[in-house]
Amino acid sequence: MHAAHDAPDLSNLMSSLEHRLAHISEPPMLVASLAEWARERPAGELYLCLQHLLEGRPGADSTFDPLLEAMHRVLRLPPEAGGLPSRLRFEVYMLATDARDESVLALLRPSEPARSAEDDLRPPHEIAEIPLGRRRSLAKCFDRRLLEQLARDPDPEVIRNLVRNPRIREEDVLKLAAARPVAVTTLEVLEEEPRWSRARGVRAALARNPYAPIPLALQMQNGLSAVELREIQSDRTLHTVVRRHAQRLLAVRDAPASSAAAKISDAARPIE
Repeated sequence: MHAAHDAPDLSNLMSSLEHRLAHISEPPMLVASLAEWARERPAGELYLCLQHLLEGRPGADSTFDPLLEAMHRVLRLPPEAGGLPSRLRFEVYMLATDARDESVLALLRPSEPARSAEDDLRPPHEIAEIPLGRRRSLAKCFDRRLLEQLARDPDPEVIRNLVRNPRIREEDVLKLAAARPVAVTTLEVLEEEPRWSRARGVRAALARNPYAPIPLALQMQNGLSAVELREIQSDRTLHTVVRRHAQRLLAVRDAPASSAAAKISDAARPIE
């Protein structure tokens, strides 16, 4: 297994990547182009890129990094949907293991949510007798009372139609993002919707939901404030991996001039 330092010069690697993506602004196209680029990279290059993105790139206008966001989405894709081939993913994982790089390992290691909703989540009794196709159609209606009931429906198409409904407000989506228990698919639909996935409050709620899949919860920490990250770090209802990721992001912000190794070391103290 090659060490990470055998990869090409980081500056040239990132310059070539940013040049490739410079004229792409739509998130789906950005993810598709980045996924194609990542699949063609040797493991050492891809590991170096992941490490750099997690350290935080200088000169950003805010703590939200669109390139890191796209990389999170690439890593969440299964191979058959355009994600990394299993062998490449394993090779990057082994590089991170050899380097004891928990920041990269957290993105690649499969982990269960802190909590799991019951398999038999059902619509609320007020709408349970309505056929599924009809509920999906009703999610596009203008009846606020009915929309509030449909928000508790575990069917992803009902939720997708609901959050695209112009009558839905951010406060409604915040309730969905913070709901406990909640279907994993509901949280994934919120992340997929551009109207809501960049809303800071929604991101924070998803990151703090113990029912969120670990990769999704880590992705949602991109762009959160230090206060929000500290709340995640100290939230004992969340998975340890989620809390440690927040801890590492805080360490990066507190020590912007330090090396990657020092940042990772600073963030390695135990989570209580």
